[in-house]
Amino acid sequence: MKKSPFMALVLVMLLTLLVGCTTTTPTTTTSAPPTTAPQTPATEPPSTVRTSIKTAIAAEMNTLDPYNTNTGTLSNLIYNGLIRKTIVENPDGSTGSTYIPCLATSWEVSDDGLAYTFNIRKGVKFHNGDELTARDVAYSFRKTEGSAFATAFLSKFDHAELVDDWTVILYVKEVDVFFIDGIPSIFIINEKWAEEVGSDIANQAMGTGPYILEEYLPMQSYTLSAFRDYWEGGEKLIPTLILDIIADQTTRTLALEAGQLDFLALPANAIDRVEATGLFNILYTEGRNCIAVAVNHEKAPFDNLLIRKAIAHAVNRENNVMLARGGYGIEAVGFFHPTLIMNSSLPDNPNLYDLALAKQYMAEAGFPDGAGFPEITMQGSAGLVQDSLEVLQQDLAAIGIKTKIEILEGNTLGVALASGDYEMTIVGANISDIIQRWWYFFTTEALDLTNYGRYSDPYFDSLFTKLSVTYDDAEQRAINNEIINIINDEVIYIPISFGVNATALAKDLAFDVHPSALRLQDLYYK
Repeated sequence: MKKSPFMALVLVMLLTLLVGCTTTTPTTTTSAPPTTAPQTPATEPPSTVRTSIKTAIAAEMNTLDPYNTNTGTLSNLIYNGLIRKTIVENPDGSTGSTYIPCLATSWEVSDDGLAYTFNIRKGVKFHNGDELTARDVAYSFRKTEGSAFATAFLSKFDHAELVDDWTVILYVKEVDVFFIDGIPSIFIINEKWAEEVGSDIANQAMGTGPYILEEYLPMQSYTLSAFRDYWEGGEKLIPTLILDIIADQTTRTLALEAGQLDFLALPANAIDRVEATGLFNILYTEGRNCIAVAVNHEKAPFDNLLIRKAIAHAVNRENNVMLARGGYGIEAVGFFHPTLIMNSSLPDNPNLYDLALAKQYMAEAGFPDGAGFPEITMQGSAGLVQDSLEVLQQDLAAIGIKTKIEILEGNTLGVALASGDYEMTIVGANISDIIQRWWYFFTTEALDLTNYGRYSDPYFDSLFTKLSVTYDDAEQRAINNEIINIINDEVIYIPISFGVNATALAKDLAFDVHPSALRLQDLYYK
């Protein structure tokens, strides 16, 4: 990796600002409002305290309905979940994750593992002034029924039972050791409001979160204002957040350098340049987001294991890290990082870069030096994926595979991958530090959803089911190892790298939380 200080960091959650509550609320310095109107506004000195943060996102949300899409940063500012998964520092200096209270103050699991009782926090207000009750919680979980997006997080959820105004029980169809891991992803909405807006929930948002959506300008920006009655201290929030919609990665970075943005995740090829300006503090964290090659197993020639093996051994990970990530990355030998993902390990026989072996597999498949092999279309999105595809294109050319690259808008690409309307791409995923929670990236049940490789095998599916009922660490580790080896041996995905994430912050911005748990609502001005 390019900068040696990062090697000491343990891989941690990808910095996405996708979490809903906080345990540490920073102090914000604000100016007292004038008691009388200024008599000479022309000579009044300007305030030195800034009252807004502006950042940029790559695309507008295709819907604001929190049960039909992952609306990312926006929804996580507007809504809260019952609990929150956050990053903590362990006594040995490493990092790990834990669950902490949010809209629920506590919870307990029944002896049979089929009922989860949550005690709801009192005094929490929705943006419309209504007080949160357990009825809203029960209603919110009922809204997940029939939602493909929510099912990905709560596949074993059965029904919600309202006990009283402050207690709700969530029942599962069968024991699921990791059911609790999906709870933070389900946002709580106001029943009365949701019934009033009906299907227009796709265009409106109203929750208990730290910020209120004030204005949406299509293809331009989202503007949010601090919710002063926020249960964790709304008076301490920066008054205004602006999320500019800038699709092009280079344009986003140029806007930052021009002083138009205060906060931005940087592409690898811009990190050194932005840091050299001296205008920003650069926050570095390592991410567990695995960038990997995905091929459509349902389409020839990728239904041939020999071809998949050839591609896997042709991928030059070191070269990809240097050229696509500018050196800010770590080569991924396996799909799951062995020290970050719980009870994980490296594959027993990893598909390492070996050009001679790759050519041997091509010949065994009947395509010596690529003779007769069809030209492949590699679809992807702009930015890191495009950069990685261009490096991959060179790797494949070395074994005689000709390719062309087609860059698509994010939502269009997502539809193509979900439906299997593609040949080859590069994907990135950061679902959980628990392998079982990745079932919807690999299993038959997730076909036409998020199983982009479109690999399907009943035995492989059964391993994820086993994990959901296995409490013993050693047994979990053994099942995880088998999953890891099948991913490798069947070449379901071809891992390339784990990233080093660099985020630029305006010099006057600060935060008091673990760097890898940082969200927009944690920022404050010095």
